Amino acid sequence: MKATNSSKPKFSSALQILGLALMVFWFATPVLQAAETLKLSARLVWGTNRDKSADDELKAMTPKLKSKFVNIFKWKEYYEISKKTFQFPKHEGKQVRMSKKCEIIMKLLDKDTLQVQVIGEDQLQRTVKHPLKPILNDGDLFVVGGDDKDSYGDAWFLVITHPDLGKEHKKEK
Repeated sequence: MKATNSSKPKFSSALQILGLALMVFWFATPVLQAAETLKLSARLVWGTNRDKSADDELKAMTPKLKSKFVNIFKWKEYYEISKKTFQFPKHEGKQVRMSKKCEIIMKLLDKDTLQVQVIGEDQLQRTVKHPLKPILNDGDLFVVGGDDKDSYGDAWFLVITHPDLGKEHKKEK
């Protein structure tokens, strides 16, 4: 009789442990999935020495971000063409259309290297790599740029940031 009684609690304990393990897995899955995704913001910016025409729907770049650009680049005016915030699984990457002429493909090459491919008018324009840690932890900007083929002397920039940096720029308006 003792053997029967002692085996019953062992079976019950095993079911309790299995049930607890299933509950932990169920509740931990969203947390694990969140840890496996990457959230970034991208801005497509136009740099020029010309004034914006009245019919352009471009927004002026925030003063804080503009101050970083004018200290490095030669143009006096910077306009935001588009801004997108997106989230993607780290193992898959993400393709994002920034304008009718510009698309980007982002993916992680390893746990700390972000690769960005810039597609302009359906042709690969640039492939660049940047450490991810300074973007996520330090608020650094990852800037990719090139000549504006439609406007001599002007340039385009793709600015990759952590989304919280974008919120900081909104507060200063």
